Amino acid sequence: MGNAKSAMLILLLAMLIACATAMDMSVVSYDEAHHVTTSPDRSQSVFDAEAVLIFESWMVKHGKVYDSVAEKERRLTIFEDNLRFITNRNAENRGYRLGLTRFADLSLHEYNEVCHGADPTPPRNHVFMTTTTDTRLVLGNNNNVMIDGYENLPSNDELTLRKAVAHQPITAIIDSSSREYQLYES
Repeated sequence: MGNAKSAMLILLLAMLIACATAMDMSVVSYDEAHHVTTSPDRSQSVFDAEAVLIFESWMVKHGKVYDSVAEKERRLTIFEDNLRFITNRNAENRGYRLGLTRFADLSLHEYNEVCHGADPTPPRNHVFMTTTTDTRLVLGNNNNVMIDGYENLPSNDELTLRKAVAHQPITAIIDSSSREYQLYES
């Protein structure tokens, strides 16, 4: 019975020593500025550490594979910038949400090149208006529609848009070269 008590006391003492020294054995450590340190020469914020995990998951979802480690790191940097933009914009509660689309690893310039061809700046107006009052639009069933004028509405004014829709048909122009469009979710 004495040996059992001695063995129990030694085991308890060993566990106490192990717990006391385990404080410094964490896989994740923090520096003075509360940044997660993943290796002795690289310090990351908690956002960056989470962004890496989100990026890896996003790559799998969208089937992204990069040719080199350098290219993957470059894409991660762009992805983190877009993730910050999405987070900040969504916090403003603008009536729409941005998300991690398949274009989230592209800079705005690269996105515009992909979606608009070699010229990354599409025309400001995709609808060409005429100044004549006798403009006719030919429909599929050969009925003509007379357009006798138009009016530009102010941007981001939902009330004015509702009033216009209540009185006549409208045409909407969407700026597809914006970062919001690149990352639009719903």
